[in-house]
Amino acid sequence: MPNNTEIDRITENYNRFLSIISHDFKAPLRHTKEFTRLLIESIDGDLNEEQTQYIEFINHSLSRIDKMQAALLSLSRVVTNTETKEKISSKKLIEQIAQQISRKTDISYGDLPEITFKPKQFSTLFESIIKNAINYTPRDKKPTITITADKVDNNTIFKVKDNGIGINEHHYEDVFNMFRRLHAENDYGGGVGAGLTIAKTIIEQHGGKIWLESTEGNGTEFYVQIPNIDA
Repeated sequence: MPNNTEIDRITENYNRFLSIISHDFKAPLRHTKEFTRLLIESIDGDLNEEQTQYIEFINHSLSRIDKMQAALLSLSRVVTNTETKEKISSKKLIEQIAQQISRKTDISYGDLPEITFKPKQFSTLFESIIKNAINYTPRDKKPTITITADKVDNNTIFKVKDNGIGINEHHYEDVFNMFRRLHAENDYGGGVGAGLTIAKTIIEQHGGKIWLESTEGNGTEFYVQIPNIDA
């Protein structure tokens, strides 16, 4: 078993790796975009159908890499976050998230408790779960999300219930893996599969855990367990 010094070293190397990936990929990506543009402009005459398809494929791939780089940057910021834990109103912060949601969505919640958490990370955590629920609701269906919370032993357990497409039980763990999508790339929001990874990273940094229960075609319930501690 690794000792604390080894764990700290591994963690530091991991954080450095994330920082390098999320920051230093910007320049090569920008250069690739720019020289692709210059290459296209240097071609005399109109592009044929095959050349047009190649260009579309390049641009699509570059756009996806751009999204993945942004997701890694977000994860890096979570991992290296130095925010201080404090007593916060979970109801107030979730209310703010609900007000910022652009797509018409029914988000209901009762008297949610005060907890000890990093405020910005709490917002990022629940924003990730809520946006995931919205993205995986069919476009012809209005997203309906219900958030409740109960105190169980020395923990507060939040439940986020949606009416989306649901998740097969064989993929319960897969959805928390970075860049793991269960559907076609452009389906259900067209994300890169990072939101729930970020949510899991945040909750584990606070000594809690996240899990889900779901039935395909009948929505999903995400559970977020947060230890009850003093600020």
